[in-house]
Amino acid sequence: MGDVLHQPVVDGVVRRLKKTRAGRLVKRQVLRRRAARHPRLSVVVPFHDAVHHLPVCLDSLLAQTYPHVEVVLVDDGSQDGSAEVAADYARRHWNVRVVTADHQGVGVARNTGVRVAEGTYLAFCDGDDTVPPDAYARMVEALEQSGSDLAVGSVTLQTGSARRSTRRPRWWGT
Repeated sequence: MGDVLHQPVVDGVVRRLKKTRAGRLVKRQVLRRRAARHPRLSVVVPFHDAVHHLPVCLDSLLAQTYPHVEVVLVDDGSQDGSAEVAADYARRHWNVRVVTADHQGVGVARNTGVRVAEGTYLAFCDGDDTVPPDAYARMVEALEQSGSDLAVGSVTLQTGSARRSTRRPRWWGT
């Protein structure tokens, strides 16, 4: 009962603290920590022997304008150094995790990633894809505004060392 009597005092202190520069800084830090533990979007990236394409893919995911992204890399039994590339990214970036599995195919690898993903939303990106910087921000915004369960977008497929081709759904631009 004593706690209830003091609650208005606590609320007043919190209100005044929120208006200060220090209070805003604390709020930002708390929100960042909460976002790190509870990402809004998990991107599952299955890969197998993609050592040449994986860095470009991961750089595109880490360059997203949407701030609350978790990248779940699923090594599907790579033998070409891809696992080392993935581990290096995980060491350098707090929001990148690596899961290793025996080579069983992309479907099993995706399901493995889904099991460990923590985000509210889920996206898939292959290890040889590149995602435009604002793609996930636009998709999450569209989902939240429309209440839809699914969003579709285009990706850039790396077809060679220098060549790239953009593939878009037929309805794109309508």
